[in-house]
Amino acid sequence: MQNLVRWRRLVEPGDVEGICAALVSLEVNGIEMRKVSPIAGILTEAERPAALNSIRRS
Repeated sequence: MQNLVRWRRLVEPGDVEGICAALVSLEVNGIEMRKVSPIAGILTEAERPAALNSIRRS
């Protein structure tokens, strides 16, 4: 539940930078958040690496 609360705190106010950081974070919190990501299922497996690469370049 804690990770869902973290996502809500990012998504509801539209914190794009925070969402991007959570999606690429290699820290434990980022990894745990991705396990319950509301973003999962939106991108296909082929689209996901391209999206992650574009975030890392910015």
